[in-house]
Amino acid sequence: GWIKMGFLSWESGIDLIKVPAIQQKRMVTFLNQIVVHTEKLANLYLFIQKIIL
Repeated sequence: GWIKMGFLSWESGIDLIKVPAIQQKRMVTFLNQIVVHTEKLANLYLFIQKIIL
């Protein structure tokens, strides 16, 4: 009984550590992409303004 319980709690512990880490990596990657795209759009906007003005 003890071994089974320990194994189950250990397994769920691993899951609890792994899942948020993967989610965090995805979030960071996602946010980085948004920042890069926003920066590119801002640069493009400024570039267009320079041409017009």
